[in-house]
Amino acid sequence: MKKDIVFYILIVCAAIFTGCRQNDFDVGSEEKLVKAVIDNYAKSWITEDMDLYDSTMSSDESLVHIGGSQGLNWIQGWTELEEIIIGQNKSFNETNISETRAWINISQSSSFAWAVTLWDLTTTLSDGTKCLIPLRCTWILEKQNGKWYIVHFHKSIGIKSVRDLMVTE
Repeated sequence: MKKDIVFYILIVCAAIFTGCRQNDFDVGSEEKLVKAVIDNYAKSWITEDMDLYDSTMSSDESLVHIGGSQGLNWIQGWTELEEIIIGQNKSFNETNISETRAWINISQSSSFAWAVTLWDLTTTLSDGTKCLIPLRCTWILEKQNGKWYIVHFHKSIGIKSVRDLMVTE
């Protein structure tokens, strides 16, 4: 009986210690690297720099995104996404993004990150309409060959909010 109790105590202790293992990487440094990728993504929107945009994204053709501006169509792979972003760049002018909040989480393996950012995007549409669009952006990033890339993102806005926040002159 005494051996059984000692055995169970050892099992519990082993479970506790393995569950409390420390990360083998600097979480703060990884968060800064992920934040830099997201910041470059935002900068690529503002400057309409497709090379910078490309440097933030995984170019895997099997990736799937859901495009709100395309009637919630499924966007398959980098090639299709790139075409949509080029079209968006033609529709948006004088774009600016101010980030109001960011949360970044790194996986225990340091191979994936999940982040949420809150943006206020201001832009002038091709018809001259000026808009302030509050966005909630969700990001999944993967570390590939030591570098972080966006492998999935989603942006949410409320349709009523966009209409109500149009800037009138």
